[in-house]
Amino acid sequence: MLKRRFYRLDEISDVTPLTKGDLLYAVEQRQLMLFAKINSKGLAYCYSKVIDGYKKTLGDIFDYDGVVVLSKKDSQRASNEPKLDLDKVLIAQPELATNWRLVSDVFPSAKTSGFFVANVAPLSKLPTKPFFAVGEVVERPSGLEEAVKKEIERDNSGEGFLGALEVFSKAFVGMKEKQLGTVPTRVNKADLRFDLREVNKVFGLETTKDGLQSQKVVDTSDVETHPIKIMINRVLLGNATVDTRTIWNVIKRDHQADTREIDLDSLISDMNNDEIEWFGQENTVRTMKYKTFKNYVTTAKNNQN
Repeated sequence: MLKRRFYRLDEISDVTPLTKGDLLYAVEQRQLMLFAKINSKGLAYCYSKVIDGYKKTLGDIFDYDGVVVLSKKDSQRASNEPKLDLDKVLIAQPELATNWRLVSDVFPSAKTSGFFVANVAPLSKLPTKPFFAVGEVVERPSGLEEAVKKEIERDNSGEGFLGALEVFSKAFVGMKEKQLGTVPTRVNKADLRFDLREVNKVFGLETTKDGLQSQKVVDTSDVETHPIKIMINRVLLGNATVDTRTIWNVIKRDHQADTREIDLDSLISDMNNDEIEWFGQENTVRTMKYKTFKNYVTTAKNNQN
């Protein structure tokens, strides 16, 4: 018998003492993230770096029949709306990603850089940990981008309506040239799933031979397990007086490096000047603001004294 981990929302009372209302309340309070079952072809690996605020760099194309992780915000929306369109999804079961192929093999004549996609960088090896992906990759007309750019230039030069008409006419003639684009991944309410492991952890339940029972959680370990706190301690080792922003920048630089010496497990998926995003336990995505990070640094320094 196959051991399941992801269940439909209506099955919550079959495998736990909880009700569907308990589950949805935890989602509304942003204590629990939901998952979604998708069966999609032509998805593409998505690198974390974004160009011009929205353009993404793509890796290879693949097919996927498995679950994706929804952020806490998207989980809220998905539980209240009949459908949800996602520009980017977090693949929770990389082992179920199949039929990997190069973008250039699927779209040999399309421009790899354009209005929708910044660049294409083939993967050196297939991912074994959860990773971000964009919806189905498609070809779109390429001339429209040039039309928009030229129209902006024309508007600034004061050529008027006839100039704009000429620009767009030439652009539509050039529509034979194609560029890469992506289609959002649609999640319907029937696709939503919950992770039994995550539910057990959030509600303090444990699995026993007699079923799921309430468990009193007692922390008896002195070993630090929080990944960001561990990274902070690594930076502080031998640098006890360094300030918070410097620690932040050191971790950020380590994240951007090819070989990581602080984030040894490559848990951080994205990091800017104000927020860190990383992979938590059971394929969940966690975020931390700089203010929280600063508090962690203060605590770490106090513990060293």
